[in-house]
Amino acid sequence: MKENITGKNSSRKTAEENAKRSFDWKNLGIRVLGAAAFLLVMVPAWILGGWFWFAAMALVSLLGTFEFYRAFKIEKTLSGAAGFLSSVIYLAVLGFFPEQDLMPFITLGFLLTMSAYVFSFKSMDAERALASFGGFFYLTVMASYQILIRRLDGGFYLLLFTAVASWGCDVFAYLFGMALGKHKMSPVLSPKKSVEGAVGGVLGSTVVSGILAFCLKGHLTLFSRPVLACMAVTFAASLLSMVGDLLASAFKRHRNIKDYSHLIPGHGGVLDRVDSFIFIGPVIYYLALVFMR
Repeated sequence: MKENITGKNSSRKTAEENAKRSFDWKNLGIRVLGAAAFLLVMVPAWILGGWFWFAAMALVSLLGTFEFYRAFKIEKTLSGAAGFLSSVIYLAVLGFFPEQDLMPFITLGFLLTMSAYVFSFKSMDAERALASFGGFFYLTVMASYQILIRRLDGGFYLLLFTAVASWGCDVFAYLFGMALGKHKMSPVLSPKKSVEGAVGGVLGSTVVSGILAFCLKGHLTLFSRPVLACMAVTFAASLLSMVGDLLASAFKRHRNIKDYSHLIPGHGGVLDRVDSFIFIGPVIYYLALVFMR
């Protein structure tokens, strides 16, 4: 009898593992449609560049900030208003005065959000007050690096590697995780992510980056060794992209929400879709400067 029970438990466990690894085709279809709608907005803006890309990233920044503030329930508070004002000022300076040092306006954002906390102390706790500045920095300052990347010589192509390091890594991690995933990478923050998926995501995106750089090396003249440079940048950014993904999950866990919004079908909100994309902006930008001729 004990052997039969053991056999049944083993069979049930195997069935559960197979079920977890089977593709959810309906959910996949919804995710593909949602991603397609998102890309219909972002890709033309990326191709056109200039004010089009600036407008697209500014929209992503402001929508993401609103979702973040709503998660912390400060979107209708004085601290939230101060954070939005900080974002608008920062983006306006970035757009109309591209040579201007932006550090004073980051400092201004801190001064505005903390002043708002002081004047609404009775109704605002310290955590949410800090979230007002954190949302400004996280969703506006970090996202602005994608605008700065596009402005670089060869920035049109550098954004391709940003996408590979972010979304490409995510796709490879999903595929490798479904096929080989056994060891949980972060059971609390993201139970479905595995160590095997993470390794596959980083290696897969790095290899794709190398192939892409080889095919486009005639357009990547800003690098003396484009293949090596792009693979190194993508490798570092892919590692960081998973941290960005888990960071967004950590905020959601802390606030006990599943998605930041339902704006993009199958993906959630804007922040659910660009969490890793905006998080790796600085590393792409500064490593590109390091590898430039």
